[in-house]
Amino acid sequence: MTMKPPYCEINGLVCTDVVSSVDIRGGDLKSSEQAIPGRRTGDILDAGRNPRTIQVNARFLTEEDLDDFIAHVNSAPEDCEAYPFRDDRCAYIKKAHAQVSDPEVATIEGEETTFFRGKAMLHTREPWMYGIEKGVRYESPQALPITTSLEHEGTVEKLAALDKLCARGQYKYGLGYVEDLKLTFTPTGGSARDILLCSKMMTDDIFEVDRFGDVEHSYENDFDCTFSKLQSDLHSATYCAYCSITDEKLTISGEGRCVFPFYGPLPLSAERPYLDFDVVSIGEYAPKIVAGVLSDLSDLTEIVTDLHIGTNRVHIPGYEGQRDFFMGFIERRCWVSGPNLATARVYLTGGGDSGNAICMGGYTGGNVAVTEEFNGTAWSAGGNLATARRMLAGGGDAGNAICMGGLTTVVSAVTEEYNGTSWGAGGNLATARRELAGGGNAGNAICMGGDTGAMSAVAEKYNGTSWSSAGNLTLAREALAGGGISSSAVAMGGYDGSFQYPTAEIYDGTSWSQVSPMAVARSYLAGDGDQFTAICMGGVVWQPVATTETFDGTSWSTGGNLITARYGLTGGGMSYDAICMGGIIPGNGLEGTLMNNTETYGRNGSIVLESIKAVVQRYIDPDTIPTVDPEDTFELKIDSDGAEELAYLELYFRDAWWF
Repeated sequence: MTMKPPYCEINGLVCTDVVSSVDIRGGDLKSSEQAIPGRRTGDILDAGRNPRTIQVNARFLTEEDLDDFIAHVNSAPEDCEAYPFRDDRCAYIKKAHAQVSDPEVATIEGEETTFFRGKAMLHTREPWMYGIEKGVRYESPQALPITTSLEHEGTVEKLAALDKLCARGQYKYGLGYVEDLKLTFTPTGGSARDILLCSKMMTDDIFEVDRFGDVEHSYENDFDCTFSKLQSDLHSATYCAYCSITDEKLTISGEGRCVFPFYGPLPLSAERPYLDFDVVSIGEYAPKIVAGVLSDLSDLTEIVTDLHIGTNRVHIPGYEGQRDFFMGFIERRCWVSGPNLATARVYLTGGGDSGNAICMGGYTGGNVAVTEEFNGTAWSAGGNLATARRMLAGGGDAGNAICMGGLTTVVSAVTEEYNGTSWGAGGNLATARRELAGGGNAGNAICMGGDTGAMSAVAEKYNGTSWSSAGNLTLAREALAGGGISSSAVAMGGYDGSFQYPTAEIYDGTSWSQVSPMAVARSYLAGDGDQFTAICMGGVVWQPVATTETFDGTSWSTGGNLITARYGLTGGGMSYDAICMGGIIPGNGLEGTLMNNTETYGRNGSIVLESIKAVVQRYIDPDTIPTVDPEDTFELKIDSDGAEELAYLELYFRDAWWF
């Protein structure tokens, strides 16, 4: 079909005066024939419609005007509007291309005039044309529900279709966030039909649906607000905490987290969610970028990526089809280098955390009695042990510590207590042994396992004066790690002379029981903690390992690796604040390089952002979008079961015709 249109517009450029003709092609039905056995004639199958192409032919008096026309068409973005022949029916352009045609010479009022000609090829998404927008538009908060009656104009050849929905979330005191945002269609004389769009919005997030059923849900912030406002936007401290905003910049450090909650029920599309953010500065380590689908954030998985100063975009793969989705920044627990020990050694013991620690004893080619104290910045000499030994156990910190057992030339039962200056004798163990584990301090301690000449399962607890039975481990072993006090303790890993074990046991003050095992079976590791929170690091699995694992009372999680893999080290602390020192690499037995390295573990990530945008893409199944009879009017309503207002709403429908 070719015509001279009374109106023509392409991507906002009205070009009626220069358009000589418009040719509309395609949009016809596609069909295929299917042979049917036993019949002389086949069946005709409907295969949809062919794409539609609109050719706009234009002519100009100057080459400059032609060039401008071609440049405008060739820069037309996807899904822009074109009105090829009237101002109330548009097509949406999928792809546009314009080029020069042969010039035309015409005689006008007796004079020859040269026209510079061009043609624009507009490939559209659908074979039909859309009518004018019908719907509601609010730019300020409006009470929900919002209802409007829409009426068709003229003879509609295709049922009404959603053209655009854009809603901005809002929080209302006493009512909360916009929840169960839904769109309801009620045709004249028909039943209401709902589409549930979002079970819970944030504040100032934007939820958009386009005419193809594609959904974009986004949140953007330039941090020209208070931190409490940001926290409120993102559903409070569950998802945003321990951060700060200063000079319109967000700092996430230490235990800080900033996670964006995007609730379903619409499924995520194949388009990957992403974070766009501008980085002002990054610490030695950055917080982790994470994603997950559980609202308690228990399944967050790190998205490994390289960050840099300036603009970053991080795509998050692997979540297509999921409903609820959470992504953002959380604390990074990792090891950082600390000051070296004065004496490099292996098979020492110690305890404490990244701010206050102690280590004592060990082996340097012979047993040593050396004690060193750590104040969070540097190591200094403490009082020597009375009995030099290796493969001992202990715990405490620079002001109050204990050590027990070990190997001199024979297995030892000796206990020593530290008061911050010097060591004094404590009550002897009931069972002398080496390669045991333990924890606590001079007033309250525990030890378990070891080697008496045979593998031992014995556990003992200390009351500041004497040792008594703390039951037996479920698995006898040596070279394990442990920690805690007489009422709450943990034992992890170890070796029974034949196998390395990932076994973990907890003590509740009465008996030992196994819990979920560690991911890595190993011995000569270090660790500390109790039945509710623990950490272990390093060790050997035929070769030294750098693996760190943390325990939350139920299960183990992988933490950041040690900077230096080693075994025969010692350490102390909890899953969020720990220290390790000494050890040996690599080799078997007492061969290898003795270590004086210290590493501290904690919430060490830091990043400063000046803007962030979080985006997820979803889709609405076209079959779930209600349509209405062309002769009907219908009522359109958007509503929420939570906050009674949307901060902003646009909602449009358009009728459609084949031409």
